[in-house]
Amino acid sequence: MVLSVRNIDIKINGERKVASETGFEVRSGDVVLLSGKNGCGKSTVIKMIMDDLDSGIKATADIGHDSYGDIMQSREARKRFNQSTCYVPQADEFEASHLLDCCLTSLISIPAIHEPVRYILDFVTKHRFYTVCYSDAEHIKLGIRDGYSRRLLAKCGIDPTEATQEDIKAALFLAKNPERMSGGQKKIANILSALVRCEYSDLLIIDEPLNALDYDNVRLFSNIINRIHLEQPNVGIIIVTHCRAMPCLNRILTIANNTITEDNTEIFCNSCFGEMDTNGYYI
Repeated sequence: MVLSVRNIDIKINGERKVASETGFEVRSGDVVLLSGKNGCGKSTVIKMIMDDLDSGIKATADIGHDSYGDIMQSREARKRFNQSTCYVPQADEFEASHLLDCCLTSLISIPAIHEPVRYILDFVTKHRFYTVCYSDAEHIKLGIRDGYSRRLLAKCGIDPTEATQEDIKAALFLAKNPERMSGGQKKIANILSALVRCEYSDLLIIDEPLNALDYDNVRLFSNIINRIHLEQPNVGIIIVTHCRAMPCLNRILTIANNTITEDNTEIFCNSCFGEMDTNGYYI
């Protein structure tokens, strides 16, 4: 079990928003959709778990993990839980002028990565994050002249004049200033800067990832989550969203009438985003 949340009591400005003695659990390998109407408290539950609550909100709960125990009772347990959890908040906020720096900050607590810049470049290439900005040869031909992206490639031991198109696209993407991106590009960048640590996490928590994403990038996100689920079968995943676009979902939790219940009906997707192959990837 990578997460247990019990005895939840959340109040916003004095009004009870969510209350549940039974709460919920997330097991290794679960891909959980947390759903509910706008304003029901979905994001607040996630922020409570991550100790990221806004002012005016009072929340109590018993939050546990098989390896760390009750993370509400120990600073050390809280620290270890946060380090082993890959958290993508709803707000797309960045504190660096290049996306690469945002990713490097995310990896600070993982000393096992000896070449973090190359690791990030390979991660972007593997999951095709760059497709949100660069998709044709003309962009590549122009972009290779960019000094920052050339230095980034060189730091990874890649000669910019001999780099593959995928490496160039990834370098250009990581060289971008997140604050100059469109809303959809910022959302993908925000997801990347957190998910880059997913291989060293046992729990992923992603809050409203589909906001501002177009048709192609919803498919991109679903494929990324599906790949992580297939390659890291012991990772637990919680996704807050209204949409069931991800075929790898196996559980649905719903917040309604101030409580959390599990929807045991068959999970299905209306295929709004096209066809999928037998492994759950959008084609």
